Amino acid sequence: MGSSDANGPGRVVRRDRSGAIIRDEAYVNDSWGGGNSVRGNFNGPFAGGKLDATARYGINDWNQWSRQSSATALRENDYRNDEKNGELGLTWTRAIKPKWSLEARLIHEFETSEDEALNAETLNGVARPKQRFTSKGDASESIVRALVRNEHSSSLTLEAGAEVAYNMLDVSQAFTQGGVPVVLPSASVKVEETRGEAFSKATWRVSPKLTVEGGLRLETSKIEQSGDAAQSKSFFYAKPRLLVTWTPVAANQLRFRFERELGQLDFDDFAASAELGNDTVYGGNVDLEPEQRWISELAYEGRFWGQGIVSVGYRHDEIIGVIDRLPLPGNLSAIGNIGDGTLDRLSVNIVVPLDKLHVPGGRFTFRNDWNKTKVVDPTTGKARPISDVRASQANVGFEQDLPRYKIEWGINWLPLLGERTYDPDQTNTWRGTDYYEAFVEYKPTTSLAVRAQLNLWDNFDLRRTVYADRTTRAIAFIEERNIDPRTFVSLRLRKTF
Repeated sequence: MGSSDANGPGRVVRRDRSGAIIRDEAYVNDSWGGGNSVRGNFNGPFAGGKLDATARYGINDWNQWSRQSSATALRENDYRNDEKNGELGLTWTRAIKPKWSLEARLIHEFETSEDEALNAETLNGVARPKQRFTSKGDASESIVRALVRNEHSSSLTLEAGAEVAYNMLDVSQAFTQGGVPVVLPSASVKVEETRGEAFSKATWRVSPKLTVEGGLRLETSKIEQSGDAAQSKSFFYAKPRLLVTWTPVAANQLRFRFERELGQLDFDDFAASAELGNDTVYGGNVDLEPEQRWISELAYEGRFWGQGIVSVGYRHDEIIGVIDRLPLPGNLSAIGNIGDGTLDRLSVNIVVPLDKLHVPGGRFTFRNDWNKTKVVDPTTGKARPISDVRASQANVGFEQDLPRYKIEWGINWLPLLGERTYDPDQTNTWRGTDYYEAFVEYKPTTSLAVRAQLNLWDNFDLRRTVYADRTTRAIAFIEERNIDPRTFVSLRLRKTF
């Protein structure tokens, strides 16, 4: 059973551009879901090698609703999702001859889903036309991969292989207002991707202190669409990779990475979607292309006091074809490529064992990524951050193992978290403060664990700025939703066999 830790009562206050209140309503929301699944695993000898097999089938659901109310208004949003999914995985490994080995993999995943979103409003006793968005879809991914590895010497390892994949999404969606259908771009589409990749890699241990890894992947793919939008596109990418690891002195390591990465497309972005709670309907985008990144990264890691770690890294991405929100005709929006951008990231991870400070089994932890992104907004023509990238989210924690009592406990604190989304017609920001997670886990045996957990935070705020038009970007109104999230207590029992 699952739930959202952003549920709770609050208020929604909407102000016009002059600051005058035009809406002041009580707010409450809730969300929950769960699922059941069955999994089977097998491993053993097969055809002169070793076979590892796994299979899973699951049924899941998710439900959420929200309600805003005042003396003159009642606004209700409901959403439900029902999903069935499964996977099959086979991995076969075999030694071919001395220093040579073969690894082959087969992976198949599938999912069927049904979604429904409803929006209803009553103002001064008069009901407005109800909005309804529905979606039914089938998705699958199949991958066949083979790899040959050669331990050429104690200092040189060579690998080469190939992979073929097939991805598919077949979705049918509909949007109505007051029972009247509203036409959406790419409401019903089938998207198919056939992808092939050849790859090679060499790992050279130059000395006990220096290792160099180099590789190249050549990827070709074809994306075909049918239904409301018929289109076919082919792509080819070369993806080099270089990783240098240097250990100048014991317990101190420097790593440098230069690599071209290709983003995995979310096929849901090819079809229409809706966020009725924010008065937003997205059209599908038939012209979506993978996001490309040229990554340069330098990291230092030092170890001390046994399990102590200090890690600092800096990463710079040159992004080609940033995937974000773009404007469509008819005041619609879509997810698509909006141009080139950059990402700069500073990462810090610290673990301090506290045994030397007379706290046996204790550990202090701190980790954070500071992100700075930049892209040109396709609506305003001005530079802005990339949507949904968190500028910072520090996590400060303390954990302690007490083997004598077979207990582990800890607490984590996130002082501030949040992100912003830039849409052609509105900007949405959410921010949470003082999020705490505390737990106690008791392990009476190696196969049995009982965990109690407490989750709470001080505040959860949403701010929505809606613009009157896309040309002047004059503010139509600013809406603030302040939620007092509920405190969650959970108990989990885990038994392994």
